[in-house]
Amino acid sequence: MVKEHGRTAGEYILGQSAGFLKFVVLGFCVAYGLIGICFSGFGIFLIVELQKIPDLGDAAKWLPAIFLAVGIFLGVVATFGFAGAVTRNKCLLIIFATVTIFLLVLAFIFGIAVLVVAPQLSTAILHLLDKAFNKNPAASNTWLGPIETAAKCCGVNGPDDYTTIGIPKTCCEPGAIACTSLNAYPEGCGVKWTNTLQEYSKAIGGCCLALTILQALAVIGAYMLMSKSAS
Repeated sequence: MVKEHGRTAGEYILGQSAGFLKFVVLGFCVAYGLIGICFSGFGIFLIVELQKIPDLGDAAKWLPAIFLAVGIFLGVVATFGFAGAVTRNKCLLIIFATVTIFLLVLAFIFGIAVLVVAPQLSTAILHLLDKAFNKNPAASNTWLGPIETAAKCCGVNGPDDYTTIGIPKTCCEPGAIACTSLNAYPEGCGVKWTNTLQEYSKAIGGCCLALTILQALAVIGAYMLMSKSAS
């Protein structure tokens, strides 16, 4: 039987594959950590920004908390997986693999859902922004104005939203002497957001489905490390 440094060829190949899968697990843990930081950062950003939008309702204000909680959760999972892969601790690897299987199922369901319900979600977001704007159009410029300037959009649906109070300067290019329906940005901010969401929904759904393949590799790697540490 062929040997490599005192080991059989089969043992050598198994050792190399286990080493590769260890790096897959470590790489996935780093990815979990980075995604967790992004989720937490976006959650904090939403907490700050949504305070500027009155009358959004309790449902919308739960959104930042969800992002923040998911970010912290992913950070904890990444820590368990990283420590388990380095030390080959069976308990930590079991926790990592179990949670990753759960997240794999969620990613698959979410990916399919994004592809299917993106149009309905866009309509719901547009309705929510419409409701907040129509409650007090005059006061809405405090939260919508910065968005209009940054995204080069006007109102929620377009300049016609301001027929009763006049189009604000944030709806036009900086330096415009007067802002009217003739020189205002033609696209509404809500419409622009929802159109962007629908454009990227296929990419988001596809990424989620691709993520499930990587997660499956991470689970296989974790279980191989467990079996190797037990032997």
